[in-house]
Amino acid sequence: MIRVFYLQIVDDSFKLKSENNAIKKQYDYPERGYIYDRYGKLLVANQASYDIMVIPREIKEDLNVTEFCALLNITKEEYDKRIAKAKVYSPRLPSVFLAQLNKNEFVAFQEKIRKYEGFYFQKGRFVIMK
Repeated sequence: MIRVFYLQIVDDSFKLKSENNAIKKQYDYPERGYIYDRYGKLLVANQASYDIMVIPREIKEDLNVTEFCALLNITKEEYDKRIAKAKVYSPRLPSVFLAQLNKNEFVAFQEKIRKYEGFYFQKGRFVIMK
């Protein structure tokens, strides 16, 4: 009984292992086809978009916020507001930090994503009406 008490109450190493063993949901949005009218004119097309996701608990304390904000073209105040909103939602679950970046905006972030722990991207699609 003492060993069970120790493992469940005192020793928290198994708690960390169980948290790291959780399932991560990742959504894969389907590609939609192009839509043409009866004369062959393109009406609707797909454009790739990317969402920057954040898990507030995984953000490192030594994050260079100024560089990060410059990379995504946002202000420090906007960064603080979005992080606070993500923390209110859940410190452990991913939430959208910045939605629908186009390919050019995304490329700059993709090169340096390894420097920013707690942030990752999720590919999505949005429709452009012609």
